[in-house]
Amino acid sequence: MYRIASFVARISMILAVLVAVATAGYLLSTSLVGTPKAVACEYQSPNFAQNGIQMGKEVVIEAGPVDCLDPASVPGTVDITLKVENSKFNQLLETSAPMNSDGSYQAVLPLDPRTSGNAATITVATTTSVPNCKPEDASNCAMSRHLLSAVVD
Repeated sequence: MYRIASFVARISMILAVLVAVATAGYLLSTSLVGTPKAVACEYQSPNFAQNGIQMGKEVVIEAGPVDCLDPASVPGTVDITLKVENSKFNQLLETSAPMNSDGSYQAVLPLDPRTSGNAATITVATTTSVPNCKPEDASNCAMSRHLLSAVVD
């Protein structure tokens, strides 16, 4: 019986030491500068602006700021592809828009006047190139792609 109790006590001590070492390692890694963050540093997913989609006029997309950017760097750009499909008149527009220094942006995408009054599927694809990530976050936000889609009746 003494052997079993001694064995259980040794195993308990070993497990306690392992838990202490793992806890110390975790606390040390989270306190060091430049360690990976729990949340990836990425550009905010864009959305259709409050005024919605005005067929025959425009689509406005916008994205909020990003906290991992170096404000002293030159702002990046957003490459945008607009597709209007399943309509009497289909449209394809490729353009780019500048970003603000905090990573936010707003882009006004003109819709062809011939789309007015039509039902359509509108897809906006954005690709954000990031020249201004902080070095410790660069691998997480070097490029971001988002896809927005809406059906307009």
